[in-house]
Amino acid sequence: MSSDWSRRSFLASVGAVSLAGCMGFPESQQRDKPWVNAHVRPENIKLGVDSRQNLDISIGQVNVMARQLPEENREHQLTIDTSPLAQYGVDVDDLSVEPTQGKWRSSANVNANIETVAITDGVIDLVVVTPETVHDADPIALQLTGFQFADVDAVTEIQYDIHSPTDHVDISDSSHSGNDCSCRFRGSGNGGFKLIDPQQLPPTLCPQSISVEASSQRLLIEWLTPETEELFIEIDVSVLTEYGMVGTAIEEREIWGATLERATVDDSTISMRLVPDSDTSYAAVEVLMEGIDITDADPVNDISYEMTVEGDSHETVETEPFDITEAVDDVV
Repeated sequence: MSSDWSRRSFLASVGAVSLAGCMGFPESQQRDKPWVNAHVRPENIKLGVDSRQNLDISIGQVNVMARQLPEENREHQLTIDTSPLAQYGVDVDDLSVEPTQGKWRSSANVNANIETVAITDGVIDLVVVTPETVHDADPIALQLTGFQFADVDAVTEIQYDIHSPTDHVDISDSSHSGNDCSCRFRGSGNGGFKLIDPQQLPPTLCPQSISVEASSQRLLIEWLTPETEELFIEIDVSVLTEYGMVGTAIEEREIWGATLERATVDDSTISMRLVPDSDTSYAAVEVLMEGIDITDADPVNDISYEMTVEGDSHETVETEPFDITEAVDDVV
């Protein structure tokens, strides 16, 4: 029976490798050895707002043979070269790195698989030791500190150079889409992120796309740069009446750099009053419009609200379009 089981396992592995070759998977996925991939996602950096940067790192299985890693393949080395920051006035020699909770604050075992981590001349050297089953590996989050930027554009794309001297590790090039709105400026891929100067960006409204069954919609107002003691925001959502009923209430979700003193919806107009924090020149607000009732069951693309902002340093605003879709898009 043991011989039959080994034969079946061998045939299954051969079949998986042959299928990988037919589907055009990377060469490493076809090799007769365990392979894992490493994905590093740096957070975007807002000038004058962020003094540090989190790097979320994950190790995942590539091919069938990596379902159970042998002892010699459980140690994974990564190097992350931050030298592209130097052209923006950052002395990478002054950067420091340490493990942090990152976005996995609820996980007691975050970073439990880190063996060593250090940074020399702007190059992070990370050694991770995962369990036999790589899917059981705990989340990894590092934090970089020591940024000092010179002159940059409003939004600048930056790419860290990431590689591994370990011969069973691939560097994943997959991207993270994040929110379906562009104004969040999510990271653009493995090692890629954006350096953002909020002072150069006008206030931007980013509505979440919703389904025909939706009863609420998330609204993000980003890149606020207050110049007075209060900010007044009005959003005309009357276009939604063409497809049903607009919301009847506003719920606060998350506020950055300000206090939301008032948020109401009346006669298809959302009104908000914000008091900016005294120690920041940047603010953003995310709210939930509740009570929406879509009666038109047909999907619609590129719907836009109108927004005005008083008390911001910019005279103009921008609004992102959104869609009404067939699929349910749960608000989280």
